[in-house]
Amino acid sequence: MKLFNKICAVTSVMLLLTVTANAYIDPSVTTYAIQAIAGVVIAVGAVAGIVWTKMKKKAKEKLNIDLEGKKEVEEDVVEYTEEVKETPKEDMAAKTEAAAKTE
Repeated sequence: MKLFNKICAVTSVMLLLTVTANAYIDPSVTTYAIQAIAGVVIAVGAVAGIVWTKMKKKAKEKLNIDLEGKKEVEEDVVEYTEEVKETPKEDMAAKTEAAAKTE
């Protein structure tokens, strides 16, 4: 209740001491304000993500949790065919050699 009374007192003083400002807010100022707010939100999100990742890493180390060891890894499937196709570079090199021999 004491906190509520303090908030009401501060709000009352602020309302009594207000001064009217006759000012024009240009649209570019509004755009700048929106950009500033977006920048702050993005920065806070980045910091929160970094802190969260570090906290998770510390918790895993403290609790001796190894999630990488439990993953099942499949081997790569490699398919070989007997047909060999020349790449465009090899084809161009062969044509250049053939042209050089005929000259």
